[in-house]
Amino acid sequence: MNKKIFCLLIIFMIVISGCSSEKVIENTSPMKRVKVQDVVVEEHDIFIEYNGIVVSDEITKLAFKYSGKIAEVMVNENEKVEENQLLMTLDTNDIIESLNANKKDFELANSEYAKAVNSFNYIDDKYKKMKLLFNEGSISKNDLDDMNLQYDIAKSNLQLSKSNIDKANIGITSLNKTIEDYNLYSNIKGEIISILAKKGEMIQAGYPVVIINENIKKVSFGVTQEDYNKLKINDEIDVYFNDKIASAKIVEISNLPDNESRTYEIKAQMEGINIPLNSIVKIKFSNEKVIGALIPIDTIVSGVTDFVFVIENGKSKMKDIEILNIVNNNVIVSGIENGEKLVIKGMKGLKKDQEVKILR
Repeated sequence: MNKKIFCLLIIFMIVISGCSSEKVIENTSPMKRVKVQDVVVEEHDIFIEYNGIVVSDEITKLAFKYSGKIAEVMVNENEKVEENQLLMTLDTNDIIESLNANKKDFELANSEYAKAVNSFNYIDDKYKKMKLLFNEGSISKNDLDDMNLQYDIAKSNLQLSKSNIDKANIGITSLNKTIEDYNLYSNIKGEIISILAKKGEMIQAGYPVVIINENIKKVSFGVTQEDYNKLKINDEIDVYFNDKIASAKIVEISNLPDNESRTYEIKAQMEGINIPLNSIVKIKFSNEKVIGALIPIDTIVSGVTDFVFVIENGKSKMKDIEILNIVNNNVIVSGIENGEKLVIKGMKGLKKDQEVKILR
């Protein structure tokens, strides 16, 4: 009997010990503590950065796009000029004659088109009536075929007359653009150094006729072919020098790459800042936008794919993301939704679907 009681006591102690062990294990696995921030998905500018150098005043040589005879010279040497000021013009007598001829062609084409419209409307109406008569058996198939031929001719004449209007209009537009190019404007603010052509003189296209010295400093920098295709004249960029920031407008874009660096030289005119010559500056510009969330770079976990942890219903979830751009210590990413709870502290050792406590 005593032996049975002894065995029962041993079994009881083992059960109690087992329960106690389970309790200890639960206490040694505390809930993971994390900090989170709300995800904000919005539009971001993608900035491109280059190093540049402040260059001294330069001379600019201006030329006409077309050959011709100088009609008027509006400026004198040593004269101050403003940007977009008219400097010189070419004789436009010949091109005005061509323009007038195109205008007459346009008027004639309009007149012919009006006739073609009236003719087509008349034949179209007649053709529709004859199709009804043919269906009723009142006219022969030959009569209908003859009318169908007249319809096709009228439709072709209408299309041809409309095409003549378009051609004449294109000619007028092109000649007006050419006449505008017969005017030479200053592309910068500066001073006339030299005038290389006189009134009545014949000049060749591309031959310099005016030289201007600009009084404003520029920043020069080289860009890759990919970024070269993104820039155009008058685009604005930002120039950074120490703690100073200035805006600048692109005024020159080289069409040929540098033989050694294979970059294209860009020059931008600075405003509102005085930076010493030959100073190295940082250039930033943006002409692309992306939709994404700006998050700390250290929240990203790298594996087979890049992912972050978000919290849903008190548990951690892994979300694959794509890095769109890097901004200092942050990154713009896609793959997470607006309003999600992004884990920014406590990622180390965190597992998928693990229960967490959010710290405030």
